[in-house]
Amino acid sequence: MAASDPQPGAPSGSVVVVAGDVTIDWNLAHVPLAAHGSTDDRMPPHRGGAALLGDLVALAADALPDVPPVRVSSPEPLGAVAPGDGEHNHSYALWSKVPAADRSSTPAWRVETLLGTDRAQSNERTRQEWRRLGAAAAQADVVVIDDAALGSRDLSDPRLWEMTRNRRPWIVLKQARPIAQGPLWEHLTAAAADRLIVVVAIDDLRDREIQVSRALSWERTAQDLLWELINAPALNALSQVAHTLVSFGPSGAMLVSRRDDSPHPACTLFYDPAVAEGGWELEHADGVMGGTDSLVAALACRLVGRPEVPDLGRAVEAGVAAARLLHLRGYEEAGPGRTDLAFPLDAVAGALRSEAEPLVEVTVPEPSADRYWTILEDRCRGALVATATEVVRRGPTAALAGVPLGRFANLTTADRSEIESFRGVAALIGEYLTTSANAPLCIGVFGPPGAGKSFGVKQVAKAVAGGLVSSALEFNLAQLSSPDELADAFHLVRDTALSGRIPLVFWDEFDSDLMGQPLGWLRHFLAPMQDGEFRHGQLTHRIGRAIFVFAGGTAARVEEFGRGLAEEDFRRAKGPDFVSRLRGFVDVLGPNPHGPEDRYAVIRRALLLRAILERQAPQLFDGSHLRIDSGVLRAFLEVSEYRHGARSLEAIVASSHLAGTGRYARSSLPPTAQLSLHVEPEDFESLVQHPDLEGPLLERLAQAAHRVYEEGPARNRAPIPFEDLPAYQQDQNRANVRDIPAKLARIGCVMVPGSAASTPAEFTDEEVERLAVDEHARWMRDLGPGWQHGAASDPSRRIHEAYLPWEKLPNEQQDKDRELVRRIPAIIREAGYAIVRTHRMPEGRL
Repeated sequence: MAASDPQPGAPSGSVVVVAGDVTIDWNLAHVPLAAHGSTDDRMPPHRGGAALLGDLVALAADALPDVPPVRVSSPEPLGAVAPGDGEHNHSYALWSKVPAADRSSTPAWRVETLLGTDRAQSNERTRQEWRRLGAAAAQADVVVIDDAALGSRDLSDPRLWEMTRNRRPWIVLKQARPIAQGPLWEHLTAAAADRLIVVVAIDDLRDREIQVSRALSWERTAQDLLWELINAPALNALSQVAHTLVSFGPSGAMLVSRRDDSPHPACTLFYDPAVAEGGWELEHADGVMGGTDSLVAALACRLVGRPEVPDLGRAVEAGVAAARLLHLRGYEEAGPGRTDLAFPLDAVAGALRSEAEPLVEVTVPEPSADRYWTILEDRCRGALVATATEVVRRGPTAALAGVPLGRFANLTTADRSEIESFRGVAALIGEYLTTSANAPLCIGVFGPPGAGKSFGVKQVAKAVAGGLVSSALEFNLAQLSSPDELADAFHLVRDTALSGRIPLVFWDEFDSDLMGQPLGWLRHFLAPMQDGEFRHGQLTHRIGRAIFVFAGGTAARVEEFGRGLAEEDFRRAKGPDFVSRLRGFVDVLGPNPHGPEDRYAVIRRALLLRAILERQAPQLFDGSHLRIDSGVLRAFLEVSEYRHGARSLEAIVASSHLAGTGRYARSSLPPTAQLSLHVEPEDFESLVQHPDLEGPLLERLAQAAHRVYEEGPARNRAPIPFEDLPAYQQDQNRANVRDIPAKLARIGCVMVPGSAASTPAEFTDEEVERLAVDEHARWMRDLGPGWQHGAASDPSRRIHEAYLPWEKLPNEQQDKDRELVRRIPAIIREAGYAIVRTHRMPEGRL
């Protein structure tokens, strides 16, 4: 049983003390005065700050499962108070009732405007509360401190810090801006850093002159924050305490924990993959106060439950779940017809005691120039083709569970770089809509032809602006012959702006030539971009508010813009002046890979193919499951290039014979002549015919691979039958066979039925060496962790004589890998297949 204070004769159990800054909260309900003429009825005082937090901890700790009774000491109940009495800290907020997001639930009271805080004229009441709680704190198991920068942090009396002696309790410090300052902070970090858990809101950290991106991607935000905590002098102390928990509101949190074996802390991100930072709140009007209190109360409950090994991850999930319930429910009315608004203590405490829906948990690596970290790759463990296959068959939500997705109306992307670019554009548009700027918002969009540049930005504008923005006006500058025609386009934009909606204008191929002059159109956009004006004849016309989207036709990325010109020619064409007027840009990658480092093209293709089939061939779906031949799907995902980007992929689907069918079969594909318009047909068709290396075929090839090894020149004993091998060695042979298609792709080859191979390929010595190195690396990788090199192989002790880097491997061991590669043609010949070269560029040589 939890109580507000220890009572004589109370049963023994854990003791929690809640102290810190207390506020008197005045929640003014925004209602018509005719309905509620009494100000007292609309704005009675309520316990806030540390007092409210203490009440929440007491209720949440009541009847915790498998936990002895918990006694909670917290600030005393309110006496008679009046607004602005000078003795207390007073906090004021204006509240309004807003409809629920689903329009079917009860409307909720949420904050309309924070009206500010009147600080007490002295710290005497705070000092008295600390002294009253001092004896209990000295015996506490958990001490919770609410430091709202209203006086508690400034107390310097050593008698107030008895809690850091003797029992050494866990101390949970909730801090508001400015972070990591004051005598309280200095004392706690000096005397109890190893038992101190600091809870801060991300916006309070951003107030400390640090650079942490906002809502671009979870990866970017997490690594920005980790870098600042390690390197920024103002925040470094936060990485030296036992744990620092940074709240991202109802969307997630990040836990930074000190490690004794490393100078840098461990970092764990807890996030909702369906939204970015702040995204959950955007789906619900306004906000409430107390979300961080939910996290702090959840921590306190976990600490009394398992003080030596607290499950802080589950505390984060419970705290975020409670914060979401608080946001959805809003503050409570005291009764029917009354607008006495109060924190919903019982409901939030109940949520803290309940099992929460788990967030996704991921370890955040330290930022490094050598690694572009993506949660997508972490979750897929490098098996991107297999993941892409499931995306097409089952949909992104099921196949990419736990992977952050960027969703903008009808556009879905899982590529971190695209997500960040599109969210950056979305933020620009959203900010523009809230300003009174008269000049257009100018955005550059770059990408190869057919990448989907226009589609992507249209979906972002639709998601952010909805009906505030007009249907897209599109002008292809390569089809205009003179600046006079451009003026006609500006007049049309101006007319649309006068209708009351903001024009969304696409200037396609803005980087094309004008009358033989490279980038000749740029100078004609400078005044409209800067001042929102254009000249036609002798008159100057205002364009008004608009969103200008400049879609390039020659540069695949923004850094390539103008690269083909000499620096002086670029300046003469007004390139720097034009770029300086852009407020943002996005690189749309499209379905083709951008060099060997772009490993996520296959995921982009999968999302695009799924969307196209949902739109053009819904009869192929059984619920969310797509019926498609594995060879057809493999060809769509792995073909080397789509000649015209996304347009080619869509054209292949459109020209397939799918009407009246319930499955995308091989026979549905268009003939070779039509395929050749959009892909290399030999490449595409060889992938269609490529075997699925599973089941009986996999077993036959694994046995053949073993025989090749046993018959090799290095063996000097009687062969061991495949069925007599230990299970792990049989699996190694299967893994070797499964990797054959990937090896062939690296040298521009594929497997085809033997009857289709007019000229089977032979490996060159260079290819044998390259693939032997790859095979050895695959073998070491597939062994898994914990193995080491030894003079004699001993699988029971995870020791193997060949467990060495290739360059240190003895030549006789290297020869085993070379022989395995040389015998690949013989291995697959047993299954009736052959190796042929295609027009695909070998991997790594793009």
